[in-house]
Amino acid sequence: VKTSANSEEVLELHPLVRSFIRKSYRPEEQAPIIEEVISFFTRMMGRFRGRPEMATIAVLGNWIAKIEICVENERISEALTTLHEIHSTLLSQGFVEEFLRLAILVITKYTPPDNPAEVKKFDTTTQRLVEVLGALGRYDEADAWIGRLAKTVIGKSARYIWLCDVRAYAFWIRERFEDAKAAAAEGVQLKTLSHIDTEYDCGHTLALAQRDSGELPPALTYFLAGETLEVVLALRQADAKRGGPFYGNIGRCLQLIGRFDDALICLRKSACLLESSEASNTLLNRGWAAHWLGEILRTKGAFDKAYLAFRSAFAKWKVVSPERASRAQVDSESLVEKLTDNALATCGDWECEEMYRNWLRI
Repeated sequence: VKTSANSEEVLELHPLVRSFIRKSYRPEEQAPIIEEVISFFTRMMGRFRGRPEMATIAVLGNWIAKIEICVENERISEALTTLHEIHSTLLSQGFVEEFLRLAILVITKYTPPDNPAEVKKFDTTTQRLVEVLGALGRYDEADAWIGRLAKTVIGKSARYIWLCDVRAYAFWIRERFEDAKAAAAEGVQLKTLSHIDTEYDCGHTLALAQRDSGELPPALTYFLAGETLEVVLALRQADAKRGGPFYGNIGRCLQLIGRFDDALICLRKSACLLESSEASNTLLNRGWAAHWLGEILRTKGAFDKAYLAFRSAFAKWKVVSPERASRAQVDSESLVEKLTDNALATCGDWECEEMYRNWLRI
């Protein structure tokens, strides 16, 4: 029994218990004991599922323990299902290394079955794995995993469209935009010409690469998703159903076009929505929104606010994307001599974050 500051008492399977079971019981005798242990953690998961405490690592330990026990006992499908359930929570809370450890532990032993529902879990989890490695700058590892995933795809199927998107994002995150466009365009063309009925789609990644390579009109059209720019800008309150990335991507296009005031409207809406999001890429996207806001505010001469935005981007990115965090840190340091409030330079990350979020709410 362990105590936790953020929840009720929690339980952890002690390594000595595992060792005792292995040494004292033959494999066939271990099965009912293992079943009881797994059932216990399943019941604990039921107690906390959907509650705020689930976001703490102490409570997530129930899921993590179940994943580890399932892998050790060749119950790989059950391990994947359990990991799929918590992968967004792990990543949105910044437990990036723990996600990587578990994903590699599970996926290394997993062979995709013919069951479409289970394949979807495999594809979602492995795509997050490649994306996280790319954001961390671990490109060789990401490429190695893409190579392994390609071997699970047969022909120009729906899953080939998924593979095109995985490849395109891997190129985009390392700023190889032409390669990203080529990979994504292949997937878009295949889906269009073959009329394959699938949720897999490369359109979003293609638009990201188009935007960041200077092809702004088609990218903006895609990100607007049928809405008019006038309506997006006119609405005082952001449409929560649209989500933070909707406003963020439109805002970034407007920023690159040079429409800074309009971009500021969209990016503030995006940042506000992202602050309450629990999506797997939330921290990365919060960092983008903060950094882009910092760039616009710097251009407009609002150096104090720009400094806070850059510091916020640094704080958000330092766990999920160290290279981008370094850029944000350089940007913030370049503004120190231009600050009106010199005390800002002595503030900690959490203080800058708080002031940044307060500004967003105004």
